[in-house]
Amino acid sequence: YYFTRQTDRFTTTDREPAILPLTSHKIAELGGSPDLITVGLHIQDFITFDVVKNEFLFTGIIWFEFDPTIISRDSIGQFSLVRGEIIERSEPRIRIVGDRRAMAQYDIRVRLTTPLDYRYFPLDDHKMAITVTNTALQPDEALFVATTRGLFAEQVVG
Repeated sequence: YYFTRQTDRFTTTDREPAILPLTSHKIAELGGSPDLITVGLHIQDFITFDVVKNEFLFTGIIWFEFDPTIISRDSIGQFSLVRGEIIERSEPRIRIVGDRRAMAQYDIRVRLTTPLDYRYFPLDDHKMAITVTNTALQPDEALFVATTRGLFAEQVVG
């Protein structure tokens, strides 16, 4: 007998990165009021999408919205991706947004590996975590904030 079950939920067993909540108490422990840097990513194309090897190569635009009186352009440009290698990075395109904020945009080409869990293959869903870090910035001066409004992926797979 063959049967199927329709599901309208996204369920995955892939591991997610640890994300710690940021409370006013934690900000005080860090030493004051760090600049909250909004991060966004627009994935334009997956050049390689190899689920067997868990290797992905994509092109996109990453952007950072920050206070230029607190964070320097050189510091913001020293970002990296956890489990990712930035193969190409353009010079930043910087513009002023709002009253005192700047936005730096970079064209990037990234090779990324991620541990996908296939224990329920072919009846499973997957979530790919892309984590941005910057060792040039200390937690008391800057914290990254990501929102769903800052993540875009063109329909390039499937």
